[in-house]
Amino acid sequence: MPRFYYTRPLLALLLLGIVLNAFGQDTQKLAPLLKALESASPIDRFNARIELKKHLENNPEKARPALVQTLITSLSSRSPQVKSGICGVLSSLNFFWTATNQEAAEKTLYEMYQAETTSDLKMTIDTALMRAKGLYSEAMDEFNNNHANQTVADKFKRVYEKYPLSQYASQAHFFLGQYYLRIYAVLVKQGFKPKLETYVTKSNAVFQEFLEKTANTDNDLIADAHYFSALNWVALNQVETAIGELKQIENTASVEAAEKVYISDFFYMNMSVFFSGEPSKITAEPPISLSLQEKFLDAKKLAGYTRQYLETNQNQNFKESANLLAFGNYLNQFKE
Repeated sequence: MPRFYYTRPLLALLLLGIVLNAFGQDTQKLAPLLKALESASPIDRFNARIELKKHLENNPEKARPALVQTLITSLSSRSPQVKSGICGVLSSLNFFWTATNQEAAEKTLYEMYQAETTSDLKMTIDTALMRAKGLYSEAMDEFNNNHANQTVADKFKRVYEKYPLSQYASQAHFFLGQYYLRIYAVLVKQGFKPKLETYVTKSNAVFQEFLEKTANTDNDLIADAHYFSALNWVALNQVETAIGELKQIENTASVEAAEKVYISDFFYMNMSVFFSGEPSKITAEPPISLSLQEKFLDAKKLAGYTRQYLETNQNQNFKESANLLAFGNYLNQFKE
């Protein structure tokens, strides 16, 4: 009876052959889908995008990087509608994509984004790039889920430092400023006692850098950066500096463009705890009603309304939670 002896190298080669064969089959499945993206029929192109998305999402996690690499590497030779189809799929995946050569894949998309002149396709390429693991989409996902760690901050920073021409660069820069405040609030609620000055100082440094980079532009987050920077200064009881930030909004915000400041619940929710760092004061309900939650408010009017209160109450110590709550209740009564 014959016997077969498999040495380790031979076994490794056999396993590699199986993997390569499976990858080859998966790669071959891409061909008809990519061809369908070339179709003159919008319905066929739409269906092809759905199938391509399913194909990537249903593959094992280990197989995905090679497939993504194949798609991105082929982009340069593709028609605009195929580029749009592939990038549209990358933008909508239920995971943050990686490629076998991540650096090269990101570089390809960024260079393609810069070269593209059609606005819709340019945005689609940019969004596909930002869906890469470690970039804007993942950072925002972790931001919204209150992940309190430095890696989230690093992801925001990587976006605007490595891809400064991306349409997401200024957003990443701005949200990093807000993220430092969120880290502080999350740590306090978890029972830690972080130093307020540390996080507010980091936040304001980011906001000031953001404002310097966006000076003389029409970036729609400029008023937001001034406003939240002002709130930071109030928390540190540096009221004159806060008033200066608010005057910047009043002097520069465009009435014609109806410039807005986006207010969410992160500042108002448990305001006294947010700034005092006293976990014992946390309650199940916020200390004030949240009628300002999730709203876009007129920048000039909100800045003027806030400034008036601070000028009237300049002698108060806003590090005391009672004074902050009074300030919060005043802001909560703002009406356009």
